[in-house]
Amino acid sequence: MQLFIRRKLGIEKLEELKKSISDNSIFIKKPHKLLRIQKSISEINGIKAEIEKIDRSVLIFYSEEESRMKKALQNRLEAALQELEDLGAEKV
Repeated sequence: MQLFIRRKLGIEKLEELKKSISDNSIFIKKPHKLLRIQKSISEINGIKAEIEKIDRSVLIFYSEEESRMKKALQNRLEAALQELEDLGAEKV
């Protein structure tokens, strides 16, 4: 972050960013909402990675345990995606 601001190009980009963010921007009005969105995206990516791990570990058939784990993760993924959609639909 310091390199971004200390160098001339970084300072110029920071000023450009400040100008592009209007007073009505979500970053100004609700910065916590952006953090919630980022948290949801991280959770979704983590769940997808776990599902991929299970898929890679299976040779031909899922064991009962693998099948249950994958189903639980898929259910959580659906819920996380719905939460993200709900966040996106909230008024600023």
